[in-house]
Amino acid sequence: MTQSIIVYRNPLEAALWEGSMVFPIISGCFVGFITFLILLKFAEFCAPRRGGIPQVTDFVMGSCGIIALCLGVLTCLKMI
Repeated sequence: MTQSIIVYRNPLEAALWEGSMVFPIISGCFVGFITFLILLKFAEFCAPRRGGIPQVTDFVMGSCGIIALCLGVLTCLKMI
C-alpha cells in the first residue's frame, strides 16, 4: 500500500477538501443556476411583449438572481 502526501496551498483549501465541503458547494451552485433559469423563463412568460419579444427588465433579472443566490446558499448550508 502506498501513501501519498497531500500539500494544500492554504488552510481553507484543506478544510474544503478534507471536510467534504465540495459536494454541498457544487450542489448549491447547481440549484441556484437551475432556479435562476426557471425564474427567468417564468419572467419571460409573464413579461409584456414588444414586437413578439418578451421585455424582461433589469430589475426582474436582478431579483431572479438574488432569489437564486439565496436558494443556492440555503441548499449548501442545509447539506453541511
